[in-house]
Amino acid sequence: MLLCAWKQTKKPIVLTVLKNNPARRLYERFDFVVVDHQGIKFQMRRDH
Repeated sequence: MLLCAWKQTKKPIVLTVLKNNPARRLYERFDFVVVDHQGIKFQMRRDH
């Protein structure tokens, strides 16, 4: 899985998702958290 390879990099993953996008729940299940919001978008981040 891509997340397994990512863990070895020791870098955070940052993504942007529209606030009304149901994929946000999927990202939260993979331990992403909202760190900022701008208009209609959330910025989400996952650390190790």
